[in-house]
Amino acid sequence: VNEDELPRYEGNVTFHHVSFSYDGENDVLKDISFEAKKGETVALVGHTGSGKSSIINLLFRYYDIDRGSITIDGMDTS
Repeated sequence: VNEDELPRYEGNVTFHHVSFSYDGENDVLKDISFEAKKGETVALVGHTGSGKSSIINLLFRYYDIDRGSITIDGMDTS
């Protein structure tokens, strides 16, 4: 792979009204919105089963979101 062909990301991540369920019925995440800008430190904190791992899995496209959008540097990840 030619290094010049790989996109370089600044690292600005936005979740905009994201909802997600594993079974198509019971939302694990419901209408979640946040922005993490380049250089910021972000901590995902919550009880077991609150959706922390789901947020990361959605960011890396292991699953598709049901509603909303996830963008990296303004580019939709879907």
